Amino acid sequence: MYLAVDRVQDITIYRGVTFRVIVRFVAVVIHKSLCNIDKQIMKYSDILDRVQAIAKADENGAKIALKATLETLAERILGNEASHLAAQLPEEIGTFLRGHEGENGQHFDIEEFYQRTAQKANVKPAIAATYVRAVFITLQEAVTPGEFADVKVNLSEDYSELFAPAAA
Repeated sequence: MYLAVDRVQDITIYRGVTFRVIVRFVAVVIHKSLCNIDKQIMKYSDILDRVQAIAKADENGAKIALKATLETLAERILGNEASHLAAQLPEEIGTFLRGHEGENGQHFDIEEFYQRTAQKANVKPAIAATYVRAVFITLQEAVTPGEFADVKVNLSEDYSELFAPAAA
């Protein structure tokens, strides 16, 4: 749907030559349901439960997975993008992404991402990889598709395994 408004306007061009023109202003009206404006922020407990189920971890493991993965993600992507992502998450989780505003983000591959996450979580890299996958699957469900796409654009092709559809 769109809204059009016509306005008649006189325009003087050169040496008093005046033209009468109709100016049309058009505004596209988009229903808010089409752009996810009212998407509710997923509750902290729901995000924690989802990470716990996917990673097959206990509650403490899920908390560690979230913190370590999101802190590493904040180091990797543009600082402002991390803030945008944080804005769509509960404060308890969003805080792990903040503090890098205005930074360019470090460039490191997926293996380094797993290593850094493992170090932060104090687990083996294979467990960290499971944690990271669980957090990314949950993020995809928790934030708008546009925001998740913005995160994906910040990562190189070797991160593609984090964006594969979840197994049923």
